[in-house]
Amino acid sequence: MTKRECPAVKRPPTFWLNTGLAAALLAAGGGAWYTVQGSSVAQTTTTSRTSTVRTGTLTATVTGSGNLESATSSTVDFSSSGTLTDVYVTAGQTVKKGQKLARIDSAAAERSLASAKASLLSAQAAYADTADGESASQRKRDEIAVSDARSAVTKATSALATARSTRAADLEAQNALVAAAQAALAKGTGTAAAVSAAKATRTSTLAKDDEAITSARSALASAQDDYELQKLSAAENADSPTAADLAKARSSVADAQAAVDEAQETLDGTTLVAPHAGTVLSVSSDVGDTVGSSSGSSGSSSGGTSSAAAGSTGSSTTTSTGSSGFIELADLTVLRVTASVAEADAADVEKGQAATVTLSATDTEVAGTVTAVSVSGTTSSNVVTYPVTVTLDEVPDGVRLGASVSVSITTGSAEDALIVPTSAVTTIGNRSTVTVLDDGAEKSVTVQVGIEGDSGVQITSGLTAGQPAPGGRP
Repeated sequence: MTKRECPAVKRPPTFWLNTGLAAALLAAGGGAWYTVQGSSVAQTTTTSRTSTVRTGTLTATVTGSGNLESATSSTVDFSSSGTLTDVYVTAGQTVKKGQKLARIDSAAAERSLASAKASLLSAQAAYADTADGESASQRKRDEIAVSDARSAVTKATSALATARSTRAADLEAQNALVAAAQAALAKGTGTAAAVSAAKATRTSTLAKDDEAITSARSALASAQDDYELQKLSAAENADSPTAADLAKARSSVADAQAAVDEAQETLDGTTLVAPHAGTVLSVSSDVGDTVGSSSGSSGSSSGGTSSAAAGSTGSSTTTSTGSSGFIELADLTVLRVTASVAEADAADVEKGQAATVTLSATDTEVAGTVTAVSVSGTTSSNVVTYPVTVTLDEVPDGVRLGASVSVSITTGSAEDALIVPTSAVTTIGNRSTVTVLDDGAEKSVTVQVGIEGDSGVQITSGLTAGQPAPGGRP
């Protein structure tokens, strides 16, 4: 039966039943009851069971059961899939934190990292150029560009003037040819066909001249636009760098660095390492198999709480549920058991209390310490229990994970305590009493109780060792 520290001792239903029966027997002229005496059992007209108030050490415990588990266990897998090229460990092997476990093909990851680093160097160089502002060479290039654009405008202007001059000359010449053909026709020396041909030639020549003028005008407009743009660009370069230019260049560097970091992480993920020291429980794949990209799992660490525990290289997740993974790893140097404690007893359990863990198979007892008490209970068949984690102070030889164990937690103790049997104490509400003998007569004495232990109840006030026995004297 579980014992716990309490301000008042609660009586089981059978006690009250027995009390009622005893009262009925006494009314009939005979019965039995507990009284507390100093030395011996006295006989009266009724049979009185007596008990001595004794002094000793009293211990209160809470019990539970469970199975041994590692305080730190992991399901370790790669963050991305790939072909397994090396496996460095075997089942049963002990490894250190950070030790290499396995590796997948890294060629693609190495290429991606090299490309990302090259892009970063380019972005850094561009930022440096922007931060330095306009250089002497850039200023010279701008001057040449502006000068060339100005020359292009001059040439386009000249070309337009030439095209217009050509049209004027062609118009005058073609008009003269048409007039000559018409004069010959009037004298009878020419023909109407000749006049028509002269007019057609004039129209064709002037049309070509008009096209040349239109093209020259368009070329001039384009040259003037380019000239203005070159002057604007030169002016902007002379005023650089602007805040916007620097911000853009910095952003490019940041993006490139992020790409490098991601590529490096991917490359690192091709090598799997142990997230903590422990023993390899299983290795599920062989060289040449495709591994990785498994679903993540929650972790189990000391204290009985679950949390993800990522490894320093690769994707390493820890779990206490034994979920399938490439490598199962557990620290067998620190074992624990999580036992369910009844709701009434859980309030007496605290972190740091001493405990005894007994292996069911061998009855081996191992000292332990309460390392966690859950604040969240579980309900089964309307019974509420709370998980309590006890960590073993040492690991017995030959012990295996999953072994059945019982747990006894010391929740309180008192040395040199006055002790009476649990059944000798009657508690109604907040008042506790014990029946004693005073000059041979029974007397109900109000007492203060301490802890209720495995061998009785501590009396902190109201009684002394060596109370008188029935019909006798101290």
